[in-house]
Amino acid sequence: MRYLRKNDDAKMTLFCFPYAGSGPGVYHAWLQDLAPSFEVVAIHYPGREARIAETPYVDLDVLVSELVNQIKHHLTRPFVFFGHSMGAYVAFLLSQRLAKTFGDKPEQLFISGARAPFIKENAPIHQLDSKAFLRAVIALNGISKEVLASPELVAMCLKALRADFTACENLKYKIEEELDIPLTLMGGDSDPRVSVSQLTAWGNLASRGVNKHIFSGDHFYLNEHRKTISRLINSTLT
Repeated sequence: MRYLRKNDDAKMTLFCFPYAGSGPGVYHAWLQDLAPSFEVVAIHYPGREARIAETPYVDLDVLVSELVNQIKHHLTRPFVFFGHSMGAYVAFLLSQRLAKTFGDKPEQLFISGARAPFIKENAPIHQLDSKAFLRAVIALNGISKEVLASPELVAMCLKALRADFTACENLKYKIEEELDIPLTLMGGDSDPRVSVSQLTAWGNLASRGVNKHIFSGDHFYLNEHRKTISRLINSTLT
């Protein structure tokens, strides 16, 4: 857990789950728009940023099993989860595991840029050779120009990216029970990896219904609409 904003008087903790290849740093800019009454914590997967020397997970179930024991000690007040792409799957699976193991669950689950977990990826990329894999990731608009300009940074990113895509594309999920948590869905209208219908299919898991918000943009629409999404999170929770 990396505390981006520590607030002992907070009434709620917002846990942010990074997307493939990224770390807690991607959520730093969100602090200026998220309500100051929230404590904000980002999940720090191994294999990126300060944990770059560690081996990234290639199995979401193993990652969640490790995470459920670590996050339990940080659930000292009502909490909510926000996850984009890979982060959405981790947040969802962790919500289920926490409910079954400890009887705890988030007050709200924000799912962004992810197809429903029971829908198989039709065009997996994790087994492509390095050049083809890099081209596929670049096509999603997920690597900054600064990183692409540095072969060393690209090489460092690719290890975590391939591990993360392997974990997500190999996810096998069967609907066993509905999720008794308010669910907010967000996505881009021209996302080449997640169609609006694939995003909407999360509704099959939500016993309390869903709120859906579609924005203009691709898989990383949230970079353009960060302020709007932050205001949406604020209004939903307050």
